[in-house]
Amino acid sequence: MEFVPACKLRGVNGMSVDEKTESPMYVYESTVHCTNILLCLNDQRKQDILCDVTLIVEGKEFRAHRAVLAACSEYFLQALVGQTENDLVVSLPEEVQYVIIPLLLKTKAKKSVT
Repeated sequence: MEFVPACKLRGVNGMSVDEKTESPMYVYESTVHCTNILLCLNDQRKQDILCDVTLIVEGKEFRAHRAVLAACSEYFLQALVGQTENDLVVSLPEEVQYVIIPLLLKTKAKKSVT
């Protein structure tokens, strides 16, 4: 897709206008961009690419991206904020069941839960 100055557009072809700027501004809007990013992050997680946290529940380990977990859950945000370890390990409480974690990771990465 070609970017064109936003000041010349009126919401055409996925572009929008920001008339408040003095210089031309390029804006790209897409209804699928966010979904594509989340799908790519999920594929990366499945291949353990750039995963930086390991969740442990019922003795089983799950690799994940801490930024995705923190963005999707206040619980994980609180648990992960300020953690500086390169390969952090988080043990989840006993109340969390093993079967929930793969569903949680898959669902959050595909953005099917609001």
